[in-house]
Amino acid sequence: MIKINNILEKTLQNMQNAANSPYGFGGIPTGLCDLDKALYGFENSDLIVVGARPAMGKTGFLITLALNMAKLDIPVMFYSLEMSNTQIANRIITNETGIDGHRIRTGRMNDKEWDVLNRTIENIATYPIFLTDKNNWEIEVFCDKVKNDIENTNAKIIFIDYLQLFSTREKYQNRYEEIALCTRELKKLAKELDIPIIVASQLNRNVENRPSGVYVDKKPQMFDLRDSGTICDDANVVLLLHRPEYYLRSYEDAEGNDINGLAEVIIAKNHMGYEDTIKLRFKPEFARFEDWKNVDNSERLLDLYKNSDTIESPF
Repeated sequence: MIKINNILEKTLQNMQNAANSPYGFGGIPTGLCDLDKALYGFENSDLIVVGARPAMGKTGFLITLALNMAKLDIPVMFYSLEMSNTQIANRIITNETGIDGHRIRTGRMNDKEWDVLNRTIENIATYPIFLTDKNNWEIEVFCDKVKNDIENTNAKIIFIDYLQLFSTREKYQNRYEEIALCTRELKKLAKELDIPIIVASQLNRNVENRPSGVYVDKKPQMFDLRDSGTICDDANVVLLLHRPEYYLRSYEDAEGNDINGLAEVIIAKNHMGYEDTIKLRFKPEFARFEDWKNVDNSERLLDLYKNSDTIESPF
């Protein structure tokens, strides 16, 4: 039990931190301008779920966010239950160099590209990114390891790829109950550590089975999150990735709008702000997400909210 005056002191401090922040909010910035304007960054103790079908780029999305944060000297923990550390490192290098991932994996690069690669790797080596890979992780064991890792690294945010690869120590009758326990434990962990946890999640096949012809029918919704409706209940924020050109097999939609490289981040749940759909540009050859509109990367974070006092409050 905590008396309200102690809570108010912390709340006021959070407001002052937001007011003094160069970003105009107190959360951890994603580095994607329109997404930050909608979410005000990722708040401490929040569980953020990123849902997507295969080929939508969910691992690339997590890596993009992690890199953007690490470049701001924010220590990041990245747990991969699917890929090895080497594979994640390859994705990071591809993202940062802007060299096609196939050329990097095969080593078929010209002298200029090798030079870019070597210089970029030197830069990446200075980033506060910590990687861990493991298969078949019991959620209870995972949470204990995270607590130990946070003590050793002072990481300020956690990325997990992905939810459905967790198992549980106790065996349940069905997968629904197992995933429900996993999301509850991750939410408890976020609150205990008082840092954001971002976890990728698969979507079920309902998206693919909807009538074709109009790409809006293929847009994911919260009930598409695989194995458990409790994912929606436990998450503070739910982001769903959607690439219209993947389903339309075209660079234009029915109205003739350019959708080449368009990735939509559907903010399906946002407990402290707006629900919205944010446009990003996805470059699959680099496994990288960028702002849809061209933004000067060197200035975009520092100038993100120069006029933040003109933005309407979500409350």
